Amino acid sequence: MNKSTIFLILSIFMFSACSQNDDYIIKLSLADKEKINTDKLSVLEKELAFNFKTLGLPIQDINLDESQSIINIFTKVYSSDSTKLDVIKNAIQGPSNLNLWNVFKNSYIFSHQELIDSIPFFEDFIINDLRNPDFLIGTSTNPNILELVKDSLSIYLKDKQNLSLMWSKQNSDMNGKPLYYLYAINNLGQNKSYIDEQNIQDIKVKTTEYGEISIVISLDEIGKEEFTRMTRIAANNYNVIAIEIDNQIFSAPMVRSEITGGAFSVTSNFDANEALMYKSMLEFKKVSHPLKLISIEKMTN
Repeated sequence: MNKSTIFLILSIFMFSACSQNDDYIIKLSLADKEKINTDKLSVLEKELAFNFKTLGLPIQDINLDESQSIINIFTKVYSSDSTKLDVIKNAIQGPSNLNLWNVFKNSYIFSHQELIDSIPFFEDFIINDLRNPDFLIGTSTNPNILELVKDSLSIYLKDKQNLSLMWSKQNSDMNGKPLYYLYAINNLGQNKSYIDEQNIQDIKVKTTEYGEISIVISLDEIGKEEFTRMTRIAANNYNVIAIEIDNQIFSAPMVRSEITGGAFSVTSNFDANEALMYKSMLEFKKVSHPLKLISIEKMTN
């Protein structure tokens, strides 16, 4: 047997090992635990088929158990795609939410020294009263006090209209320690921004020229129009746009000019798997009837 033949056999073996797939059964129920009639199942079947197809997990069969309250979904998962099961676990409970916000400057937040002096002292929280950079309210290295700080500051800033405080996703300081940034977003008097996950037209994971992994999001026509307006406001005030995913600011890029293309990127020290996870979570569409995950089981022959 020559070297070429041995190499070919090894290549086939390695490909087969890498492409091994397993059968799984995913059990779901309605969140309200009601029975599932034919009409509800028909609607859910189409919605779930779309979501699973987006993840690259084809549904082989879907049916109800004898109690008419549990949906059984049968699918195949390649060993290399096992992280997609984690997406399913999270997304079934509720897909990721995306919001884009304009941000209030410190010159508006800390309008007088008396306000700054009245704010309670927290050992691991630094108020950015120096207004540099002007869009950061403060920083903390202690994840255990984030909610306490936010709640306390919210009381002292209650007279500021349309203002909500929101922490960033965990970052790292120069020594590699956890670091969190606090922003004051302009919520326009509502819980959702004018640009959210429903405006996503396309989403990709890319690597920048500096080797950073980013999530690149393209918006639909409605999103483009609103994004142009938001970036115009930010540019005129030399400010940032805060990009929120699941109640955390992932990125807050400085805007220096109006952006009309309707596309932006999210960079947040992602590794490849984390970026793909969020991409999938954002692509996963909400279904018409809230669901609860019961179990994901690997089937045996």
